[in-house]
Amino acid sequence: MISPIGHFVLFLALGMSLYAAGAAVYGARAGREDWLASSRNAVVAHLCLVTLAVFLLEYALITSDFSLRYVANNSTRGSLVRYKIAGLWGSLEGSILLWAWLQALFGALVVARYGDRQRATVPYAQAVLQGISAFFLVVMTFAVNPFAPLFPVPTDGRGLNPLLEVT
Repeated sequence: MISPIGHFVLFLALGMSLYAAGAAVYGARAGREDWLASSRNAVVAHLCLVTLAVFLLEYALITSDFSLRYVANNSTRGSLVRYKIAGLWGSLEGSILLWAWLQALFGALVVARYGDRQRATVPYAQAVLQGISAFFLVVMTFAVNPFAPLFPVPTDGRGLNPLLEVT
């Protein structure tokens, strides 16, 4: 059940990122404060959506939901919880999701910190940051989906990359 929800959340985050970038540029060029405020709200919504995607993948890892290909490839039932948590960045799909989350967090911090003080430059910086976030989300939604389903569902996973475990 997490697979379609997670993929849908990534699509929503992609749409929100593209909207935030477009609204920021339009608001700055047209001098429309309502569009700038809307774009700032979209940045926060984008952060919330990417955070939800991270939580969904972590939940799947911790609960050993092997119906997700990513979980089956990066976790086992017997793994310690700390290794299941570390499984988020144990492979390409999770690493891209982690980078997308950090990018979304940084973008929201820039808007929160400088959004009202530097009105001439922040909308363009915001558009660039949202464009980078959109790139990560396009890669995740179309190329390396961390929420890709796996059928038939295995009884156990392959486990974390041994290079990431401390013995």
